[in-house]
Amino acid sequence: MKRLVVGLVVLLMCACAPRPALIGTGVSAAAAAAELAQRDPAQLIQDAQGVLVVNGGADSMTGDPSKPGDRVVLVLAGTPDLVAKGCEAGQKVGYWRCYIPALFPGASTRVEVTAGRVLSGGLYFYRPSRGSLILVKNL
Repeated sequence: MKRLVVGLVVLLMCACAPRPALIGTGVSAAAAAAELAQRDPAQLIQDAQGVLVVNGGADSMTGDPSKPGDRVVLVLAGTPDLVAKGCEAGQKVGYWRCYIPALFPGASTRVEVTAGRVLSGGLYFYRPSRGSLILVKNL
């Protein structure tokens, strides 16, 4: 959970701060990593049934193998009545944490939303060719 929160905070800081403000700070490396992740071919697509996670990359999306028990995590933020099937409710109303299986190249999985509306999603995963990545998208 701590990794998810830190990742979201760094990503939001990088997205909101002007680029010159990040140069020469410790945040510049995080900004570069966040920018790299945003160019990853993974996709979050919202449809009538929920959120589809698509691995469009050339290698698998997994949890970080250097961290025992690490998994691919999708964090959904939405309206207060949001309910995501098979996911854990977050500490704040409208947030859900979904552990999804590793996705091989070209594979996809769906997280079913049974109530409410998804506003954004954050996908935390590892690629053997690129390391740990975060993909954040407004849905």
